Amino acid sequence: MDTELLKSFVEQTKWKKELEENLKIVKAKLASIEPVLMDNFVEDGLTSAKIDGLNVYIHKQIWAKYDDKEKAIAVLKTTGYNEYVSETFNTQSVSSLLRELDAEGKNPDDIFAGVITKNEVFSLRTRKA
Repeated sequence: MDTELLKSFVEQTKWKKELEENLKIVKAKLASIEPVLMDNFVEDGLTSAKIDGLNVYIHKQIWAKYDDKEKAIAVLKTTGYNEYVSETFNTQSVSSLLRELDAEGKNPDDIFAGVITKNEVFSLRTRKA
């Protein structure tokens, strides 16, 4: 065992966790500041402002929203937008199902005829000793 490499892995893992915690704090601060600044931009009639070498601007995005999925699918089909409708499944949910089947000693290949298979991914993790 290369203990120096192992120590480096642990050191980098600790640093990563520290950075992730700091990122959570920064994201929370930004989330509390943004609505106030948005109001300031609107009140002052601004769409952008330059400060400290950065251009802060209002960015508009449009996202689809619906209350009833079945009605949304129906209206897309009746208005000729069939290409935006597809039958699908949630990969995370199916992965959870595969973990349950694995815990029960069942083989997904036998159940799903090899169409859906179990992909085992291994990685190193850490926890306090």
